[in-house]
This record gives sequence, structure tokens and C-alpha cells, in this order.
Amino acid sequence: MKEIQDVYYNYNSILSFCLWYILLFQISTILLSDYRLLSTMAVFLEKVIEDEMYFEHGELYDVMETVQDKLYDLLCDLHTIIYTVVNVSIESHVGRDAMNEELRSLSEVRANRFYRDYTIINKNIQFLDHLSEKYQKLSTTQ
Repeated sequence: MKEIQDVYYNYNSILSFCLWYILLFQISTILLSDYRLLSTMAVFLEKVIEDEMYFEHGELYDVMETVQDKLYDLLCDLHTIIYTVVNVSIESHVGRDAMNEELRSLSEVRANRFYRDYTIINKNIQFLDHLSEKYQKLSTTQ
């Protein structure tokens, strides 16, 4: 009987470890994906702010600078969680090339730039709403 209990205990220990490992892998995949999307968002937001400064139509500058600072804080926090808690390193970083040259060159015509900036801000709000909802659901599930 003791041998059966030992086998059962070992089986449960191995099963628990496997489930923990799968969960950790899923969590790291989700966090890395969100980090990449937030980094891409930062690239697009950076261009909006850059154009606001360059073309001296700073209607959005003050608001967008605050949003950018908060986004960088969020990225730093997420990076810390990924690196320290999940113990995964970020292997591929997002660069400015995430925004293609065609979108970057829309800066020349004011109407095109405003339409591009509106689209960027609108999509960022939608994504952040989705992200916020996802993490709030995670924090309230038991």
C-alpha cells in the first residue's frame, strides 16, 4: 500500500510541476506579446509627438507627452515582471522600423498627418481598453 501511495504522490508532484510549467509558459507568452504590442504603440506615439514638436502645432503635445511617459512607465513595469517574476528575457526588441516609411512620410501634409495621428490615437485607446479589461478580469478571477 505504501508503494502505491508513493507512486501516487510522485505522479501528483510531476503532474503539478507540468501544469505549473505550462501555466508559466502561457503567462510568459502573453506578457511578451503584450510587451511587444505596447512597444509598437510607443513607436507610433513617438512619431506623433515628434511631429507635434517639429511642426509647432502643439495642440496634442502636452497630452501626448503625459501619455508617452505613462506608457514608458508601464513598459518598464512589464519588463521588470517579465525579467524578475517570470524569469524570461526579451529577445527581440521593437525598433522605429515598426512604423513603415510611408506612414512616417505623412508628416508633410498637415491633413494627412492629422488623420494618421487620429488613427494612431484611436487604435491605441482601443488596444489599451482591451488590455485593461483583460488584466482586470485576471485580477478578479479566483
